Amino acid sequence: PDPVRDLLRKDEAEYLAALFSELGIVDADALRPLTPDARLDLLVERGKGSHLLPDSTDRAGMRRLLGVFQNNALAAVRYRPSRCETRNVLLVRPRILTAAAPGIAGDDHNGWNDVVAGGVDLRWIDGTHGQMLQSPHVTELCAHVADYMARTGV
Repeated sequence: PDPVRDLLRKDEAEYLAALFSELGIVDADALRPLTPDARLDLLVERGKGSHLLPDSTDRAGMRRLLGVFQNNALAAVRYRPSRCETRNVLLVRPRILTAAAPGIAGDDHNGWNDVVAGGVDLRWIDGTHGQMLQSPHVTELCAHVADYMARTGV
């Protein structure tokens, strides 16, 4: 969770710029002089058509999305998983790291080896974390999951 802690320590402009760095739509200097609502409006305006933000997103939707990001980040920092003794797990990682999903430096398994007794079946996908559920990467993700399920009987 150290990369997530670092992200949460940023001021709001840097935090938002990091979250949306993958889209390349805004930097902290453009956000810093704006009011909180104007920041959301700029993110919505520039994020539309990006395939990672629905075109129907408005300020309220962006606020909800940021709430989900914030809650996920807090959960990542606070959660202490118990050791899984029963089986191995599938971990699918993006080849392109971003400020919003940086991974753990020097650990391809992102800490999972410490909590999974049965080992980690690591697979890589081209693209970024945000692109994993988008075409064409989602097809590769599905293939990894289907292969894992077939091999393990899950």
